[in-house]
Amino acid sequence: HKRAADDLKLASITADGQTVTIKSQEKAPALINYLCDPYGCIIDMQRGTADDVKISGTGPYIVQSLTPTEIVLTKNPAYWGGRVKTDKVIVRSIPDGDTLTMALQNGEIDATQGLPYASLPLFTGNAKFKVASANTSRVFQACLNFTTPVLQEPAVRKAIAMAIDKDKFTSVLLNGNGTPAVGPFPPNMPCGGDAVHT
Repeated sequence: HKRAADDLKLASITADGQTVTIKSQEKAPALINYLCDPYGCIIDMQRGTADDVKISGTGPYIVQSLTPTEIVLTKNPAYWGGRVKTDKVIVRSIPDGDTLTMALQNGEIDATQGLPYASLPLFTGNAKFKVASANTSRVFQACLNFTTPVLQEPAVRKAIAMAIDKDKFTSVLLNGNGTPAVGPFPPNMPCGGDAVHT
């Protein structure tokens, strides 16, 4: 992936059995994080990566069919992690939030992620559904144009930052489904919250 080259700054990757050695051209302290990105997946290069190829990885499922809106996965009998419990998983792309909400309500789908915040009350407290949530490193952020002369003054930037009511943003605009950020990582991560100040 083109983005991987800039992030990883790889000099070489070699494999010896189950040991993979990665050498970078310069220090890459966030390497572990980058390897968690989808571009860090280990795939079967003999099978190929062309657009018309069902890419083969190391996970519990194998791609049976693939369209722009749906992936049908079947269990991988050679999965390194042992027996796969579910025979088939169908992953659908439903970009419209209302359609996604209705699909979950009427049983068209068994699970989803990324419901609109406005839909959450329809499922919270309902015994038919289980809601799980956690803070992530995804953020809503404001960007400042440093080429604007007035924004080159640190006191102006600080005043703008102080004027943003993070508590109201999370409690009102996100319906309480967020945490005001104090750094790049949320408090539920080992490197987040107070850890950034120590």
